[in-house]
Amino acid sequence: NKEEHYNKGGITLKYLFVFANVYSNMEDLVIDCNPTNNEVRTNGTFNYGYSELLENDLDYFNDFEVDDFEVDGSGVGADIGFEYEWRPNYKNYASTDPNKYKVKAGLSITDLGFISYDGNEDNFNFNNASVNADTFESIEDIQSIRDLYDGILSTATAENYILPTALHANIDYNINQKFYVNLNGDLAVSGKQNTNRNSIANMVSLTPRFESKWFTFQMPFSVQQFGGFLWGAGLRAGPLYVGSGSIVSSLFNDELKSADIYAGLKVPIFKSQPKDKDGDGIINKEDDCPNEAGPADNKGCPWGDADNDGVKDNEDKCPNEIGPAENKGCPWGDKDGDGLKDNVDECPDEAGKKENNGCPNLDADGDSVLDKEDNCPDVAGPIENNGCPWKDTDGDGVTDNVDNCPTTVGTAANNGCPEVTQEVQKTLNAYAKTILFDTGKSTIKEQSYQVLNDIVGILNEYPNANFLIEGHTDSVGSNSLNQSLSDSRASAVKVFLIEHGIDQGRLNSIGYGEDKPISSNATKDGRAQNRRVEINLVK
Repeated sequence: NKEEHYNKGGITLKYLFVFANVYSNMEDLVIDCNPTNNEVRTNGTFNYGYSELLENDLDYFNDFEVDDFEVDGSGVGADIGFEYEWRPNYKNYASTDPNKYKVKAGLSITDLGFISYDGNEDNFNFNNASVNADTFESIEDIQSIRDLYDGILSTATAENYILPTALHANIDYNINQKFYVNLNGDLAVSGKQNTNRNSIANMVSLTPRFESKWFTFQMPFSVQQFGGFLWGAGLRAGPLYVGSGSIVSSLFNDELKSADIYAGLKVPIFKSQPKDKDGDGIINKEDDCPNEAGPADNKGCPWGDADNDGVKDNEDKCPNEIGPAENKGCPWGDKDGDGLKDNVDECPDEAGKKENNGCPNLDADGDSVLDKEDNCPDVAGPIENNGCPWKDTDGDGVTDNVDNCPTTVGTAANNGCPEVTQEVQKTLNAYAKTILFDTGKSTIKEQSYQVLNDIVGILNEYPNANFLIEGHTDSVGSNSLNQSLSDSRASAVKVFLIEHGIDQGRLNSIGYGEDKPISSNATKDGRAQNRRVEINLVK
């Protein structure tokens, strides 16, 4: 026992005495009856073995009496098992509480060994063996088979019986308090090549259960090798227990393959339990107060209240001074010495006036910001500006908190930003018309970069204004080519402006091709004027 980790193991060694042994098995046995010639034809194998006690009387058990018991051989056997428990909260459990573990896992192997005895094995190797049907129907016992098929019967010595060796694995998990779930597996491992053997049925089961000291209810769900799916229920009340691994599935299954029931009485006679007189989960020999229930942290004694303030000493930060529970048993102090206890002082670290709830400053300007936190204690201002009134930096009548252009004079209708005038619009387009592109392309010539930078400067003065960049061409070339060229040139100007700091949400571009000339395309000067970019305010 390592407190959190608990391990145990065991081994049982057995010396076995044989009373009697008999077995039989068949393989590919086929019996055909032919009514035409009244013949029964048999194919396959059938064998059976028996210990010496039964050699001369296969009906021995029919008239068996206890006085007839004889030892017919002997053998050895063994069981080995290991178990591990994880108890993460072992300190919180009483020493007499059986439900300590969070997880319990077990592994065992049972019935290792064999039994040796003197006996025989009869083997029938049928190979189209044919007998009269009337004679076949007269078979009543093993001896009748021996007499009928004596010609194909061979006899061998039967000496060893293999025990039904099995592997068992089990995991039990404590879900919460008294609720558990158990996973169990049983696997037969005895050699299948031995005809003289017995084995358990392979099975996997999942069992949720409720368990307390005096009561248990469980409901196993299992899959069994020969029984299929089984659903059962079990109940324990004190020392009595009763249940079945298949009772529920038996009630609803018309083709029942397996059924079981069990009952028992468990009475521990020699098991001594540690005494716990006060029932606090700490046995008397470890309990400093065996007649009074108390926690393990206080060695089994109840917590006291030395200062009688209603707060137990284990929770009282000042066990020798009376104080309220909300202050963990300590009396309220007055850290700033202003005559107000800390529990009612809104400024416990600064001396203040009683009428100001213990705070040193009032609100002189009545703006709901106490003077100690007010950057303008004599002038009313909002809380979000630390008690100061909002400024109007550019003097346009729009305070900075709502002015989108706080350093530029604007109008209230335009959120404090200046409005784009006709003069500004003309200036923009005067600049825009001077933007030059490579012939037949949308590539901006480097000599136009300064003009574009000037346009960026103008647009930055009107951050609330949105603009449409228009591309226009002359009529030389096809209409579709001119439309595409005007689109790409307008887009190129837009990209340049965005790359130089203008918010893309303020800009759109469009090409009109040759559709909107401002001069005649019949002259060279007219065509030059028509090849242009315009930047217009979007209203």
